[in-house]
Amino acid sequence: MKSGVADMSTDALPSRGKAWASPDFRGVTKRMAQITEERNRLLVDAFGVLEVHYDLLAQALVQATGGRGAAARWMCARQKAFGGQTAYDLISEGDIDRVWDSIRI
Repeated sequence: MKSGVADMSTDALPSRGKAWASPDFRGVTKRMAQITEERNRLLVDAFGVLEVHYDLLAQALVQATGGRGAAARWMCARQKAFGGQTAYDLISEGDIDRVWDSIRI
């Protein structure tokens, strides 16, 4: 052992064949794909709600980000400028002005 790290030779690792595709990880990857699909649906649904209630903001975001998908992802992303919150967090707190101020068209 050097510097607190075990010395592992490449002989100790499984080959890159089917040994890496364990049934346990297949379940994990299947669940991750389901969660990703659900998250993507939520992104689209949430942006649809934004379009209904704050159409001008939604249009400005689409223009600023280059597309509806990018705008939807931006709305859900934690922003350093927002103290780690999302734009949706700010809107829910009544601070839509900070969201408007952050858009660069």
